[in-house]
Amino acid sequence: MVTEGLYAASAALLLLAGAQKVADPQPLVRALTSMRIALGSSWIRVGALGECLLGGAALGSGSRVVAG
Repeated sequence: MVTEGLYAASAALLLLAGAQKVADPQPLVRALTSMRIALGSSWIRVGALGECLLGGAALGSGSRVVAG
């Protein structure tokens, strides 16, 4: 029971963090630029969409494959 709650909380956090980066990628762009990693906001949004899809799939399915 505890592990299912932790799994759901982690999946929700992944989904919410991705959604925040889709909405405003500039904080991550600035952080990466300060580390001399040049990625545009388009690339950040693409990665964030993947993050949202993974979090949504984890919440929706509960599959071991998705969890892995």
